[in-house]
Amino acid sequence: MPSGIEQSYKVWCFRGMAGHGQEGVTMLELMITLAIVAILAALAAPSFSNFVADVRQSSMMGELSSDIHLARSESIKRNARVLICPLGAGSTCGNGTNWAVGWVVCYDVDEDGLCDAPVGNDANPVKVHVALTGPVTLTGPDAPLYFRAVGTASTLASFVLTSTSGGTGVATRVTTVTPAGSVTTIKQ
Repeated sequence: MPSGIEQSYKVWCFRGMAGHGQEGVTMLELMITLAIVAILAALAAPSFSNFVADVRQSSMMGELSSDIHLARSESIKRNARVLICPLGAGSTCGNGTNWAVGWVVCYDVDEDGLCDAPVGNDANPVKVHVALTGPVTLTGPDAPLYFRAVGTASTLASFVLTSTSGGTGVATRVTTVTPAGSVTTIKQ
């Protein structure tokens, strides 16, 4: 003899599945489910777009930090001065504080503040980073930042990356280069 719980379950299954002769879902149930899914998607979309913007900013500052480290290591390797500066015409150093146009890492053995001409198979510039994409601004020093042969920087320099999309929750990132040559990035 089945227990009371087993008997109730069997009655429920019988009534729920075949008691009304109905299969599937009604149009009303489907519309309510779709409305709930739409509301949840609308709530998740803004935070997802902020997440994507935050990851893009982090990646952009990671590229800049990597190129600053490259400039420092090249100066030590070459035992000569190496510049990092905003991209100008023809892969040369430009001027101004707008670093979103891209940047150049090049050696400057004669210390005139310009990229030297390549010698033999030794390419110069060492690296050219193209302009940043998306609604961002990147500001930095208005003079080329250079590293001496011992790896020290010419000056204290800060690079500020901000989003211009107007979204909420997107942080500003600041990369700082100390005169000792260390590089740190913080999210504000």
